[in-house]
Amino acid sequence: MPLRHFPAYALIAALLASCAWTQHNVAVTAMAPAERSSVGDGVTVALQVIDDREDVIVGQRAIGGVGADITARALVQSVQTELRRGLRSKGFRVVSPGRQSDAELEARIRGFKFYLERGFFTSGENVSVAIAVEAERRGRDYSQTYRSNDEDRGMFIPSGSDIDAQLNDALAHVYSQILNDKALLSFMAR
Repeated sequence: MPLRHFPAYALIAALLASCAWTQHNVAVTAMAPAERSSVGDGVTVALQVIDDREDVIVGQRAIGGVGADITARALVQSVQTELRRGLRSKGFRVVSPGRQSDAELEARIRGFKFYLERGFFTSGENVSVAIAVEAERRGRDYSQTYRSNDEDRGMFIPSGSDIDAQLNDALAHVYSQILNDKALLSFMAR
């Protein structure tokens, strides 16, 4: 490489790597499926969403756990809003915790992670989302954990919008699992 090209190559390398050192807050836009049904038939459910993750840091922007932090400050509120909307579409009346209700539903966000792993020519962009649900009705309990994991391969560090898209796809998949779990819905409706 001729020395006269070094500044241009250094500038290109710095620009390509700069996003790895820029903090990112995930825009949580995943939507719960809202297929209408009457399974809830007006049953009142007290919904509570709890952030039960080991760490509020979603991941880092570079390979090997280095780079700027990725966070998701609106995660709990978004999950609360979407589960409320999804349950209402199933015919349930959703209220806040502590209010008079026929059933209680606690959704614990157990995982919301993004991490990069090094490969030979590419890196692995790994996403993991998990929500554990515990329902109670008339002294009986129902619990289930819903998960979605995905890995994409890429040559470059993903952009913020790419990270958002992968995490939101996994979260939407978990919403779909919860709101299509016939055992959970019928348990709360009985």
